Amino acid sequence: MRRSIFILASFVLGLGFIASGPARASAQEGQPLDLPCTTGVTVQPLGQGMPTDASGQVLVLVRITIAPGGGFAAHTHPGTLVVSIESGTFELTQLNDMPMDVMRAASGSTPAASEAMTKGVPVTLNPGDWFVEPKDMVHQAFNRGTEPTVVVLAGLVDPTLPLVECVSGTPTS
Repeated sequence: MRRSIFILASFVLGLGFIASGPARASAQEGQPLDLPCTTGVTVQPLGQGMPTDASGQVLVLVRITIAPGGGFAAHTHPGTLVVSIESGTFELTQLNDMPMDVMRAASGSTPAASEAMTKGVPVTLNPGDWFVEPKDMVHQAFNRGTEPTVVVLAGLVDPTLPLVECVSGTPTS
């Protein structure tokens, strides 16, 4: 039990670290994500917990807002994530060879459809689209639109690592 509390406390501190910036905003508004690989990104923690059947991983839920022109240069995450586009557009580019599909939302008479990603080829996602991102996939994501992009991210992650890890030496746009 003590170990679980320590791991959860470490994660909370780690999430606070990655989501802190020079100015603190309320949790309702989100906090700037001040990392070398991010521009115009705010993070709003929505929930977290340590499932007993998740091998020491933390289950996280966050809302991320990306300003027009902002985004994430090459980076990874320390676990498997599910990312859903809530509003705006989200340009995602896979930068290494890991199998991954995006799921396109159903629209009118068009059913939902899975689409395989190809290394180096940007894919624009819209509200309702989502994907499951494997641990350590190197990728970049930008808001190329004129309105803020909002995504909701949930995943099982290693609580001893930052939620976003910048990767150097990889193309960024």
